[in-house]
Order: sequence, then structure tokens, then C-alpha cells
Amino acid sequence: MLGFINKHKGPWGSIMLLLATYTAIQVPMWLVLNFHIGPVLAVINIFVSFFFFLDMLVNIYEHRERAKNSKDNRGLKKYFKSQFITDFLSVIPFDLLVIYTSLPRELDFLAFVRVLRITQLSTLKGFARRWGGGEFSNPSVVRIFYFLYWIFLIMHWFACGWIKIHGRDVVDEAAKLFTDNPTTYIKALYWSVTTLTTIGYGDITPKTNNEIIYVIGVELFGAAMYGYIIGNIANLISNVDLAKAQFIEKMDKINTFMKYRQLPEDLQSKVNLYYSYLWESKKGYDESSVLSDLPSSLKMKVALYINKEMLEKIPLFKNASEEFLQDLVMHLRPVVYTPEDFIFRKGEIGKSLYFIIQGSVQVLDEKTNTVFATLTQGNFFGEIALLTSAPRTATVKAVDYCDLYALDKDTFEAVLQRYPDFSEEIHRMADERLGKRNADK
Repeated sequence: MLGFINKHKGPWGSIMLLLATYTAIQVPMWLVLNFHIGPVLAVINIFVSFFFFLDMLVNIYEHRERAKNSKDNRGLKKYFKSQFITDFLSVIPFDLLVIYTSLPRELDFLAFVRVLRITQLSTLKGFARRWGGGEFSNPSVVRIFYFLYWIFLIMHWFACGWIKIHGRDVVDEAAKLFTDNPTTYIKALYWSVTTLTTIGYGDITPKTNNEIIYVIGVELFGAAMYGYIIGNIANLISNVDLAKAQFIEKMDKINTFMKYRQLPEDLQSKVNLYYSYLWESKKGYDESSVLSDLPSSLKMKVALYINKEMLEKIPLFKNASEEFLQDLVMHLRPVVYTPEDFIFRKGEIGKSLYFIIQGSVQVLDEKTNTVFATLTQGNFFGEIALLTSAPRTATVKAVDYCDLYALDKDTFEAVLQRYPDFSEEIHRMADERLGKRNADK
């Protein structure tokens, strides 16, 4: 079970972060409001303790496995000297022990130890790892949520601290009636928000020396953090769509250049439309440059994942080995054609095979303007050119913007030399296809 959880650290970490967040909210409120923990809340807290216990075992298992694999147990020793203490203490439900056992009420503050678990689980690195997938994959968005997450927790803790020092408002002094828990907390949270944001309307004011000292501390903290947080959030918001900002800057330079060179309006329009298409289809990213920094083994896996299904559709590669396809995908060259561009013309010596990733092309006779076929996403054309020097038998023209992969003949032959058995088979298949095509004529 521990091994299974360790292999799924992402989902498990998300669950633990949620439970730690619940603890960071519930424990301080219980300490200052002294509300009754009924059966339902008690079961929830036991459930949380059980998961904290499991997480402690997972951490021990993970460090032990690392020590076993690396033959270095320093990491395991470091864990037992530091994080293990907090992990172990956070497992103990001190609030339930105080309520349901003879443990002195004065020890209820020990429950706050459970809150320390949040500091280990909600670092920026951990937060991004647990919540950085899917629609929150943008690092700037993750950082913004991280800031908001901690702002909320800090406001909550300061509100609880205010309740502890200020106490509850008296509704009826003679009857010894005080404000109820929800009202007390809402007012304290209101005070915390207005004080931390340096707004402070003055409707809730400190009266005792302890309250004044506490307010001074909160105000100093708020003043120090206000500029830092606002500045960071402003910076993060400006970087949320950094790719688009870079694209706009690039387009400004291109338009300035075209105007400086006095290019015709229709040509400027075509250039702008081309770059607009690149943005809409690729969001400004160049696939080759994005993958260029990856090590060759990882780059090969990514390229194979993206293109394997497409290659297997081609009859020539139907019986190709995994190793051959891995070698081949590393040599695919992305190209883009604009509407009405000729990809190749009839009679030209073929040099490349093309795969259609996006868009459509027409196979036609340029002289009679007869369209033989329209090929769309997932189709391929020009495969005979890879193995023969036969001229192109038709013209191929882009109907709209087309994203293609090109596989060059010279590159393909170099790859085939490393797979002599498959080379013989693929030459035989090419001869059969060419003979069939000539017979159809």
C-alpha cells in the first residue's frame, strides 16, 4: 500500500494539502472559540489523523527506498531528526484528547502542533507540483493562487489571534451574554482584513495594552507585506500570458519593418495573417526550439508519442519496428504553408514525404485545374519520392494554412542504412506501389 501511494505522490499530495489546510483553519478556531466538537467533527478529525499517520509512513518509506537505492542513508537520518518530529506530533489529535480524556485543558495549545504540518505541505514547489497540472499549468497562475492561499490563511490566523486577545463582545453584561461564534469570527476576520490591508476604519479598536501591542504587530506585518504582495501579484498578472505579450512585441517589430521597407499593403496583410495563424495554432511556440533543450532520449520519447500513430498509418511503415520509428521521428521537419502555396508541382523530382497535421491540400492537374483529391488532417502524400527518383505525378497545393511534417529523402535513406532487413522490405513495397500506379495510368 505504501509503495502504491508513493507511486501516486501527486494525487496523494493534493489530498494531504487539503487535509492540512482544513487543520490549519479548524484548530485555531477551536482554540479561541472553544466550540464543542461533536461526533461528526470528531470522526473527521480522527480521519485526518489517520491520513497524517499514513503520510508519515509514506515519508519514511520514501526516504528508506532512496537510501536503499543510493546506499546513502543520510537523507533518512535527516528526516528522523527534523520533519519526523512534526509529522509524528501532527498525528496526535490533541483536541479530542483534551475533550474526551482527563488530559488537562491547559494542554489544548498542543493541538496547534498539527497546524505546523501546513508549512511542509504548502511550499511553493509543493503547491505547484500538486496544483500545477491541467488548466493551472501556467506557473504565473500557480504563483498567484499560492499568494492568495497564504493571504487567506494569514488573515484567518490573525483573526483568531484577535479573538484570543480581545475576547468576545458583550451583548448583555447583566445576563453574561456574549456574541455567538459566527458573529465573533466574522467581526474578527473583518478586523484582520482591514488591518492587514492598512485600510482600518477604526470601528474596532484596541483598548488594553496587549491589544495595542498585537495591533501594532499586525499593522507592521501588513505594511511590510502589502507592498511586497501587491507588487508580486501585479508582476505575476502581467506575466500570466507572457507568450502573448512576446508575440505582440514581435508583431510590432515586424509591422515597423514592413512599413519602413514600404511593402505593399496586400503583402503586409499576408505576413500578418501568417503570424496570426502561427499564434492561433501554436500560441507562439516553435516545436523544434521547445524540444531542443531536452536530452536525446527524452526528446525521442516525446517525438514518438506525438507522431507514432501518424507514422503507423503509412503502409510503408506498417511493419516497422519500434526502434526504426524512434529513429525516424527525430528527423521529421515541421513546415507551414499558406493558402494557395504550391507544396510541389507535377514533374519535379521528389525530395520529401509530407504528413498533414492541420489544414487541407488539393492534389490536382495544374494545366486543366482538375482536382483529383483533397487531403486533410491525418493524410500523407509524396511517399514514393522517398525511395525513387521518379518525378512528381501531380501538383499539390495548400487550400488553407497547413501544418505539415516533412521527411526528407536523404535523411530517410540514412536511417534505412541502419536497418538493412527493413530496407529490403520497404524497397519491395515501394516498387509494388509504383508499378500499380503506372498500371492504373
